[in-house]
Amino acid sequence: MKKRNALFPVLALLFLFASCAFAAPSGDPIKIGYLATLTGDGATWGQHERDGALLAVKELNEAGGVLGRPLELVYYDVRGRQEDAIQAARRLVHEDKVVAIGGTNYSGLNIATASVVTVAGVPQIGTASTNPAVTVDPKTGKVRPFTFRMSYTDPYQGKVMADYLVNKLGVKSAAVITDVGSDYSEGLKEFFTARFRE
Repeated sequence: MKKRNALFPVLALLFLFASCAFAAPSGDPIKIGYLATLTGDGATWGQHERDGALLAVKELNEAGGVLGRPLELVYYDVRGRQEDAIQAARRLVHEDKVVAIGGTNYSGLNIATASVVTVAGVPQIGTASTNPAVTVDPKTGKVRPFTFRMSYTDPYQGKVMADYLVNKLGVKSAAVITDVGSDYSEGLKEFFTARFRE
């Protein structure tokens, strides 16, 4: 199931540029970037995402490519680290000249790369980035014009968890264990706690 869920955002990104071409692709490839955690924490998920993206590119190219041109996936291992994600995003937009970026699967990494893709005008779709700051700048309250997500948000998750505990299980108190420093964990804690206390 995780492999299937990891493939969906990749396909959505690729089909964003797809057309109904049936001839063999020719000409310069359309480059799509991918930021994946291939080593370190979250590597299994990142590897599945990368493999799904490679498979989607292969299948689309076999079906004639996009706009009659072949697709090329350019990906980098960001090791689950913000500094690696920023460096890889810069490389994708400035050196590789990609038209879009898929990944990452961490909120903190997508938040970190938001300024890179915004300045470059290259859309990025986070695969499992649930923190609201991925798509809305918390300092300005404005929507980030080039960052998107393929998953629900922390406010939604926190609400559902709290409602389930209170309304279905009758829980009156709860302890929250969080990963301090993780944008995902901290955001989820904040929204769960606020809803649970209502």
